Amino acid sequence: MEKKNLKEIFQPALKFAGVLGTVGGFVGDVLSPLGPVLDYLLYLSIFALIISLVLFLLLPAAKKNLFKTVSLSSLFFALIFGVFGQLNKETDNGFMGDNLEFISEFQSSLNIIDAKLDKISDQIEVVDEKLDSVDEKIDTGFENLSELIKTSNPIQNPSSPKDFLVNAYLYKNGGDLNKAESSFNSFFEITGSYKIDVISDFIDVLRNNKGKNFVKSYFQTRENIDDEVFTLFKTINISDKKDILNDIQKLDIDQNLIDFGLLYITNNGGFWMDLVTLGSQSNDANMYVRKAIELSQNDARFRSKGIEEISYLIINKQNLEKLIYNQANPYDLKTYIQFYFDTIQVTLSSYTSSMKVTEKSAFLGYFAASAERVSYPSTLKPDEYEGYYVEKFGEKFVPGQAVPREDGLKLWDMYFKSREFYKNL
Repeated sequence: MEKKNLKEIFQPALKFAGVLGTVGGFVGDVLSPLGPVLDYLLYLSIFALIISLVLFLLLPAAKKNLFKTVSLSSLFFALIFGVFGQLNKETDNGFMGDNLEFISEFQSSLNIIDAKLDKISDQIEVVDEKLDSVDEKIDTGFENLSELIKTSNPIQNPSSPKDFLVNAYLYKNGGDLNKAESSFNSFFEITGSYKIDVISDFIDVLRNNKGKNFVKSYFQTRENIDDEVFTLFKTINISDKKDILNDIQKLDIDQNLIDFGLLYITNNGGFWMDLVTLGSQSNDANMYVRKAIELSQNDARFRSKGIEEISYLIINKQNLEKLIYNQANPYDLKTYIQFYFDTIQVTLSSYTSSMKVTEKSAFLGYFAASAERVSYPSTLKPDEYEGYYVEKFGEKFVPGQAVPREDGLKLWDMYFKSREFYKNL
């Protein structure tokens, strides 16, 4: 008799739950691109099972049969939704959507997948907004950094980027380079970004504390940092001296950062003395001048608009001035490039007044001169020497004068453009 009653209870529950659960599992799988529908159905079934079991135990015998059926139905629902849920895992559009073409087409006709993509896009936008907000907070938090460094003691329990940065500079100025290094590293870890003046000061700490070779190894061992400022300073610190300018110019980063990097590298007398030495060794006395002309293009571009465009990568503007301007006269705000460029004009003025030639001719014959000299052709008779000249780049060059280099006209154009920029500073 008991077996009969159990069968009578079991069969309707199985029929009800089997049909409805299968349909629900199918619908949940199809709708899975919109969210974990099957998980919700499974949780609901388990909840119903628990409630019905509790009521079955607490209610009188006369009412138990109803909850036997409810409990069994909930158990079957949970089993069915659980099976569908396992099949649905590790899929993009549900088990059937990924494996049955007609289901995938059905999902597309209902715009389910598009809705999923829109949802993902919205989430990405929210994340981007949050990140932008964090960046803004980080940047705006350093407005009074200089005052804090001057007036504060090290923060005992630093937690924010500002705390660690203040400590980094306090320890740096106080000579505790180990703690300064640690604080700088904490700042970089929290922010995930590298400011131009901050990383420059950090490198100074590393170099003074552990030596130049350690700085090089520091950058060599960090290959997975995707930050343009870090990439620039890594290139600067691992490149060979003779290749460093070319290595910077070849970087696939913001042109303004490239321009800054070139000004930063050339902002010391040693760089220019090396060029003078190299020029004298190769019998090319004007090598350093031509380099100043070439780099003046980067100088002009960066100082006319680049500084403003990368201002968000600089915490303290005064620190930037120390990185790019000749500190022999810090109030003049001249780069070394401009300093050596200005010497050209002085030389040209004396040359044009004494030789009675055009500025262009003087430039081509002096600063853009090749090793070749104008000479009389062997076929020319002595009585034909008078008035003889060679024309190049629209200018006349007489015997004894240097023939301009092949890139002489390009150098002249670069010089002329930069000269106008410097005049208007």
